[in-house]
Amino acid sequence: SSVPWPGSTFIIRSISSGHVITLLNGEVVLAPPGGRGSIHWACVETKAWLGFQNVASSGFLGHNIHGRLCCVVKHHHGWEYFCARMRPEGDYVLLMTHWERLWHVGIYLEHGVEKLAKIKDGGSGGVVWDFVKV
Repeated sequence: SSVPWPGSTFIIRSISSGHVITLLNGEVVLAPPGGRGSIHWACVETKAWLGFQNVASSGFLGHNIHGRLCCVVKHHHGWEYFCARMRPEGDYVLLMTHWERLWHVGIYLEHGVEKLAKIKDGGSGGVVWDFVKV
């Protein structure tokens, strides 16, 4: 796993499934690599917060009012702020701001498709990630 760092581009992969964060038909999903969709995310930094901009759409990975991950805005503000926290094993959890807290990025199922959202107060719902530099 590479260190997520501004100025580099990554494929963001779930350790447990091997699936990657993908922008597919305008939605952010967790999908197997090699399928349709855009999987390259340019890492940027604003006010010391990391952000991930899709290289195909120029949209930033963020969340909507319901905490579901999306990729629609062209700016890197509060709802697009991430913290990548390294675990002792060398991989990462992704955290997003929720008022004064940080919530883990985790999985929810919608019509059989794995999608991503902020998971309240972390817990076991957070996904462990690695960053593959491209």
